[in-house]
Amino acid sequence: MGDIGDLERRLSEALDRIGQGLDGLGASGGAAAAEAELRQALEDERATAAQLEERLKTVNDRHKSAQDEMEQEVMRLQRQLEDVEITCHRLRGANARLRENNQKLREQNGALVGDPHLINVAMMTELDALRATRDAEMAEMDAILTEMKPLLEEG
Repeated sequence: MGDIGDLERRLSEALDRIGQGLDGLGASGGAAAAEAELRQALEDERATAAQLEERLKTVNDRHKSAQDEMEQEVMRLQRQLEDVEITCHRLRGANARLRENNQKLREQNGALVGDPHLINVAMMTELDALRATRDAEMAEMDAILTEMKPLLEEG
């Protein structure tokens, strides 16, 4: 930003010199000297404008690159969030089935009638719940490792 302020100051000074040259042209009659001075000031301003355009292009390129990186990071985080949501949905479903089956088992055991099918279903449901829990933990670990990877690469 300091460079832009410096360039603005130089531009202002050059315009002042042009104005002084025009005043001197009318007063002194040294048309050739004034014209040369004006041409030089014009060339200086063109060079300054070219520098400003190049710097602006560089800043825009950096901004575009940073924006692209951020968009990719947002897309990655969205995919990660979708994976976590799917895993949580599976976990909630498995837990709901497990609660229902456990309730049925309690009712059967309360009536002193054991049902091997309900016990089998309970075991299968519990295994599903454990798998869903493991998947949720793996998704969480993947998220942690993804965030730690850049830190480890820097070290």
